[in-house]
Amino acid sequence: MGAPARGLGASGSPLMLERNEKKILAATVVAHALDHVSELSFPAVALLISQEFFAGQENYERIGFAAFVAAFCFGVANLPSGRLVDWIGSRRVMLLYLLGTGLALILTGLAPSYPAFLFALGLLGSLAGLYHPSGTTLISLGVREQGRALGIHGVGGNLGLALSPFLTAALAAAFGWRHAYFALSLPFFILALLIWLGKVEAHRREATPDPNPGAAPEKPYLLLPLLILFAMAIMNGLCYRGFLTFLPTYFAKSIHTALPGREVLLAGSLSTAVLLLGMFGQFLGGHFADRWSPAKIFAGVFLLSSPILFILSRLQNLPLLFAAAGFAFLYFANQPVGNVLLVRLTSAPVRGRIFGLFFFVNFSAGSFMGWIAGLIGQRLSLSAIFSVLALCLFLAGAIGLLFILSLRGKQMPGADSS
Repeated sequence: MGAPARGLGASGSPLMLERNEKKILAATVVAHALDHVSELSFPAVALLISQEFFAGQENYERIGFAAFVAAFCFGVANLPSGRLVDWIGSRRVMLLYLLGTGLALILTGLAPSYPAFLFALGLLGSLAGLYHPSGTTLISLGVREQGRALGIHGVGGNLGLALSPFLTAALAAAFGWRHAYFALSLPFFILALLIWLGKVEAHRREATPDPNPGAAPEKPYLLLPLLILFAMAIMNGLCYRGFLTFLPTYFAKSIHTALPGREVLLAGSLSTAVLLLGMFGQFLGGHFADRWSPAKIFAGVFLLSSPILFILSRLQNLPLLFAAAGFAFLYFANQPVGNVLLVRLTSAPVRGRIFGLFFFVNFSAGSFMGWIAGLIGQRLSLSAIFSVLALCLFLAGAIGLLFILSLRGKQMPGADSS
């Protein structure tokens, strides 16, 4: 009988989480959820902000540019975050992210003009962007069953993605968009206090003794597969940013309601319902990544979800809602799988930096789609945005076939990191 799958017990059943693993997982799941709540706070109320700053007009180009600024800063912040993680540790970087993002949300709500709002939104993106290298590295070093843990971690992220449109829109409908930003800052300060008091931390495990100490040292990462994976991340990032930025607006314009003046709240609620299904995709993606080939899952998710997104761009009302739900369920399964691949392609001493580079490429490249999609929506139509996003996903899947080939005969530097 062969050895059990990585992350499984001798009987093939999942390992029981230890107390410190549970603390790490709980902290990162909530922190991940809050990160995406802050990330999607602007798209949920973009129409309201545009109407305030532009005399009642709905300016898709300015909305797209604001989304670009926030997302670009969100992506760039991953580079220093990855290095900070390797230098001062995941816990300190996570505390910096929580406290900084909480303060930035307050400043965003105070912005008196569109230029000031852009500055505050950029600062918000920069501080929220510190999270991903710290959270994923903390899990990779502190939890043994990484696929399952990253899947649960992804569920937290998708919960934040899902709740943000409804939560922000509901707060804005009740108190105005500025007070919505003030209210969103509170959980960040609370979680920072809990992590500080609970001493959530993980230390690198001792390396497995080298059975052949005279051999040449192994490479800390596989360069060619990583470069191909980064190319996939660029295409995926373009789709991710465009989809999340314009989904609430697309719903507001394409799903008709008998409640005039409630389009923003309805669109936010429906966006939340759709993105909640992405949580289940995240969990299943992490579950299967521990049992099947994560490279094949990663490429397959993109190739299968691309045509659904293209069909979605041709629909309205209930058919649009069902297509968006199906797309979210399948598409978001890619995220924990991609993180598992990064863990296996890298050794622990460089993992924070590699995670930082990966998220930088993913989010920074994707940030341009917020701007580009706004131009497409302003000059063509909102539905044309989603056709372009479907093409990006197809290209990600095609590049994924090259990624699978690049792994043949390679030994993974992080294969024993769990």
